[in-house]
Parts: sequence; structure tokens; C-alpha cells
Amino acid sequence: ASGTPLGAISGGLDNVRGARLIGSTVYVTSVGTANGAPGRSVHRYDTSGGSLGFFLTPVSDGFDVLDHQGDLLVSSSAANDDIHRYTTAGASVGTFHNSTSVNFAEQMTHALNGDILVAGFSSNNIARLDPNSGALISSFAASGARGVYQLSNGNILWTNGSGAHVYNVGSGNPVSTGDIAQQLVEIASPSVPIKFETEDEQHNAIADISSLQSHTQWRPRIPLAATIADTWQFWVERFARKS
Repeated sequence: ASGTPLGAISGGLDNVRGARLIGSTVYVTSVGTANGAPGRSVHRYDTSGGSLGFFLTPVSDGFDVLDHQGDLLVSSSAANDDIHRYTTAGASVGTFHNSTSVNFAEQMTHALNGDILVAGFSSNNIARLDPNSGALISSFAASGARGVYQLSNGNILWTNGSGAHVYNVGSGNPVSTGDIAQQLVEIASPSVPIKFETEDEQHNAIADISSLQSHTQWRPRIPLAATIADTWQFWVERFARKS
């Protein structure tokens, strides 16, 4: 928490672009050949910095690595392989996404509903991908995008060389908490009765999407019911894998 360095990992890495802690393993992307590095590769370390080996990624000029459905997604600056899928042991599963809509894919993250968000540096956008097929769902303009993350309030935080930016993402229409809760109950079909209580003081919170719409061509198109159902299914599947 203090920011004090605890140590360093040296040797076998060159042009490190991304790192991510997945479980108790740190995955690091390396693409250079100096310092004894093997070129395009993903290296594994324990949390003490001990090497757990590496695997080559010859089709991926790797940037970020993301755990996804028990496998790994590696984003890339390679022209013909934007995001490649590997097993955690390093076996190639195949291309997850490749299109002209994403160019030089950098940071990736899971959206709140389980979709994949990816920053396209050269395509100047933030893209949303289907978590199962990798197909493009939507995108919005983001000049020189490098990082992306969806905040707990649903807003999209993205970064580029000039700083960090936040857009409200929503329908722009008011929806009560009670309506959302009722839709969740209908989807979940709980075995015990659910009792709703209301507060005396009511608050109206509506996402102002005017900035996003004025800077991009983005428009809301996914119905709220579909978003709630997708989010519920994402967490059901995630808990099932952990149990």
C-alpha cells in the first residue's frame, strides 16, 4: 500500500508490455529478444517472482493478457491476429478476434455483463466484443486508446497518451431500482420469497450520455432486460467454475 518496491525480476524478458495476476500466477507478455528473452512469449511467475516457465506466442505480438472462461486472451499488435486465445498451459486455441474494427489491441477487461472491452490504439476506439464468439458488438471513438476499464457505476474509463477519460454509458432513460430488482427476481426464480422495501426519500439518477454521443457515433441499442439477463448468466457461470 505504500508503493515501496519489493524486488525485481530480471533476465529473460525484453519489451514487456503487460502483466496480470490470475489466481496465484503472474502472467507477463514479452516480445523482444534482448536479455536472453525468447521473443514473442508469455511468462509465468509466482507472487514471489519465481519463474514458472513461459510459452511462445508466435502469432501474437502480445500486449495484454486476460483470464477468460478458463483460458487466456492475449491482445496483440499483429496485423492478422488482434486477440488470440490460449490455454493456461500455452496451447493455441485459435484467434478470438480479428477484424478491421480493432487495430493494435492493447488493454482488455471484462465489462460488468461479461463482454470483453478492448482498447484499440491504432483503430482509435474502445470495442465491445461478444465473450463467446469474439464478434464485435459495438465501439466508440477513443483517440489513441491504451487502457480501458468499466467502473462499478457502469461508466467506461479509458486512457491514452493525454490522460484518463470517463464516459457515462446508459440509455439516458430513468429506471427505478425496484424495476431492476423485479426483473432479477423473475430471471433468478429464487426458492424463497423476496420482500421489497422502499425508502421515504427517492433519488432520480439518470445517466447523462450527451458527452459520449457528442464525441462519438455511439447510441444505446441493447435493451435493459437483455443486459440484466446477460449479467446474471455471467455471474452464474463464474460461480459455477469456482465451485
